[in-house]
Amino acid sequence: MRKGEDSGIGEGDTVCTYVNGLGSTTLMELMIMNRKLAMILREKGIRVHDMDVNSLVTTMEMAGAYISLLKLDDGLQKYYDMPCSSPCYKKDKA
Repeated sequence: MRKGEDSGIGEGDTVCTYVNGLGSTTLMELMIMNRKLAMILREKGIRVHDMDVNSLVTTMEMAGAYISLLKLDDGLQKYYDMPCSSPCYKKDKA
């Protein structure tokens, strides 16, 4: 597979994903999107380190969702795996 022209992500790369609902999209619908995303990435030979699904950034019950991909390398993965805590997001140690 050719690396994505915009993202630079391609076969053999490792990513973290985030599926964000825009407000009225149910968690079940987001999980279905996440499952399909995992299948697509696997087919393209892209390794998934972590996947997160939630509705953190919403817009007054708007329908829909968006997907974010973070391309990891060894240095960035070390920081990604650290625990964090903020008013709207919390992640325990991976």
